[in-house]
Amino acid sequence: MKKTIFIILFMMLIPHQTMIEADKELDDIVNTFTDQGFLLDEWQVVIVNKLTKKEFENIAKKLQISYVASVRNEENTVKYEFEAKNSEEPLNHSIRAILSKNNSNDISVQLVIFGEEWNETVQNYYNHLTRKLYNEFSLTFTKIFTCVKLSDNGIINDGFSHDELWEKMNVVHKKEQFDTIQDASYLYEMYGYNPSWKTKMIIQEDPINFHFVMKNDDQNKKQVIIGTPIILNEY
Repeated sequence: MKKTIFIILFMMLIPHQTMIEADKELDDIVNTFTDQGFLLDEWQVVIVNKLTKKEFENIAKKLQISYVASVRNEENTVKYEFEAKNSEEPLNHSIRAILSKNNSNDISVQLVIFGEEWNETVQNYYNHLTRKLYNEFSLTFTKIFTCVKLSDNGIINDGFSHDELWEKMNVVHKKEQFDTIQDASYLYEMYGYNPSWKTKMIIQEDPINFHFVMKNDDQNKKQVIIGTPIILNEY
């Protein structure tokens, strides 16, 4: 896929943010698509930043008190993961850090928040969690990616039109690609821009912050994956 070049350009060009804001994008996506009959499978927010070694060590000491910590030593990196102990909340989260052995002062930290439901209760937990992490651990993240996976509930067929969805999502322009391989799982991909969202990337002078993919899952049912400003991980 052409996704790699988009990710590289995004990492270079996305404007920095100082607050952890992703619930508006999630709210807009989930509400719009479920109102159209889609079923929410799962959602994920990945919030990224770079820390110095000293900054990470200070945060890690605090995290070890209330999180389950694990370390994986690989050839060129050391990977830390701090998993939340409280499993009763309607969402889960973990904090991951990757230390390069070649540059020990270059530490990538990710806050990963995920769940299978999105409603007012979950959104309140999300906002409480991000404020808590910001205040207690001084975690200021600068790059935010969201991903939402939905099932079609049988409403998508060969004659399905996306135009109504793009209008409801306030997508003002789009770049589309249809798959030409008959039995491929990847069916349709679109990049667009919603001017009401803060996060964006610039590709060929166009702002982009809405990435839509339709594919067939393992049961040959259609699945929709949406990322803002792009889908970060493989799909």
